[in-house]
Amino acid sequence: MFGERRSLRIVLMVLSVLLLTGLSSAMGRVAWKKTKLAESAESWHIDLEVHLNKAPDFAHIPMKFEFEPLTYFERSLEDGHAEPQLRRVPLTNKSKLVETVDIGFLDPGTGKTQARTRFSFKLTRARGFEAGEYNVKIKDKRTDAVVGSPQRITLDGENEVI
Repeated sequence: MFGERRSLRIVLMVLSVLLLTGLSSAMGRVAWKKTKLAESAESWHIDLEVHLNKAPDFAHIPMKFEFEPLTYFERSLEDGHAEPQLRRVPLTNKSKLVETVDIGFLDPGTGKTQARTRFSFKLTRARGFEAGEYNVKIKDKRTDAVVGSPQRITLDGENEVI
């Protein structure tokens, strides 16, 4: 009876440690304004808010955005259809597209760094992006710590007709 209680306590302590380390591995959270983005002038505009657990020591933090291609929106001409037909093609073993940007956490009014900020940037076809679905992971480039949770986004647009 006492051995069972002791075993239960040990299991509970191990689970608590694993839970706490899992929570601390993610550094803050990210709130995406939209996850379905419309194309404009061969680019997609990403708007998001980054909320860190505490204000960073530096005003600008280099972040790495890793875009893993999941689905390609293929447009093809088919017999019996006047317009190109859209087909969602699942992708496997595609290289990740990586964008590195500096995100500013400085409040210009007070001159102090803040724990949260709004940020936006563009993804362009010239950098290899195409209409489709991507899994996005954001990392602090200095420590390689993941910021927030991975997010699935859709880049709407018209890829070349095949």
